[in-house]
Amino acid sequence: MNEILTWLLDTVQSVDPLVRTLVAGLAIMLETSVLVGLVVPGDTVVIVAGTAVSGWPEGIALGVAVVAGSLAGESIGFALGR
Repeated sequence: MNEILTWLLDTVQSVDPLVRTLVAGLAIMLETSVLVGLVVPGDTVVIVAGTAVSGWPEGIALGVAVVAGSLAGESIGFALGR
């Protein structure tokens, strides 16, 4: 089991930080807007992306992307439900 987790974390760390941040923001947006979170929870994607953060600038960028994605997803969900 440890080998699988090590492989997963190494794979996530090998992804470009910009792509990783954008995917996390998109995942949280889709979770809060279109109920994609029932299949792949956006929170899990954000947590896994957070394990690969190597410095405070990346952490701040990830936080901003997650908050922006969440606000966008909630706004889309409100517009769809309205």
